[in-house]
Amino acid sequence: YSGKKINTIGKKNSDFQASVFNSNSQPLYVIVDTDGKVLVPPTGADYNVNSYAAYLQSGIDAFNE
Repeated sequence: YSGKKINTIGKKNSDFQASVFNSNSQPLYVIVDTDGKVLVPPTGADYNVNSYAAYLQSGIDAFNE
């Protein structure tokens, strides 16, 4: 995707993340189902515990639907 030489796992993951999610922010949280389908919009770092817990719960709720 980047056209650059990939010689580490970190670079491989960064390239994958940029190609699939159009973002290579660290961290990037993506909640997917067992088939890899994105269940809720990805989000970056969230240092508010309640907000992050709500994000995780939204993934659980979407998975259970």
